Amino acid sequence: MGKWEEDIAFDRQMQPYIDEIYYRLFGKDIIIDRSIVSESEIRKSFLDKEFSIDTTIFFENQSFITIQEKSRRSCYLGFNDFTFEYYSNRFSLKKGQWFKLASQLFFYGYVNENETGYTKFYLIDIVRLRLFLSKKTQGSITKKLKKNTKRASNFLPIKFDEIPEDCFLVSFDSLNEIFPKILFGYNKQQFFDELQSLDERLKQIEEKLAIQNKPLNLGDVIG
Repeated sequence: MGKWEEDIAFDRQMQPYIDEIYYRLFGKDIIIDRSIVSESEIRKSFLDKEFSIDTTIFFENQSFITIQEKSRRSCYLGFNDFTFEYYSNRFSLKKGQWFKLASQLFFYGYVNENETGYTKFYLIDIVRLRLFLSKKTQGSITKKLKKNTKRASNFLPIKFDEIPEDCFLVSFDSLNEIFPKILFGYNKQQFFDELQSLDERLKQIEEKLAIQNKPLNLGDVIG
């Protein structure tokens, strides 16, 4: 099996785990429709080849979002960067995702060692990312490109720590967090302030109910 076939098989192996993440984020009623390379599925193949759209998620109200997906093996975890393909073939100058990526979101994840899920994953807003990069990469971008040592492509690496938080719809790091954070419209300090406020409220309710000798119920928390 060649490198390309290995990568395709790896991506397909991880799709059920990505699907489970989508179900948890968007609900069980969504329909997940993936692009495939097939003569009988011209539309799906076209979306992937021409616009770098791997997946379309349809909601009950018939609206939808489009997503590009990338899974990296655990051996690359130390890089902790987003790799934006520039040329898919740097020798023939065949344009890559930098030029044609039209999806609304980008799922980018680092697979765990057992390949049974993700150690880290991000759901990135492409419009906000491009606006950020338009300022960060002013001037010649070619000087910042790195060569793919196993393929003919090259790419722009961007450390996740350098990407503004408002570019992330979701950020998850299993090494430091016990649940994914919805970051769109939030910053970290706001998130932790609200979490601390909720914790203090729960303590106050527990103390009040202990005095009254009553059990805690959901109405006490959200009331």
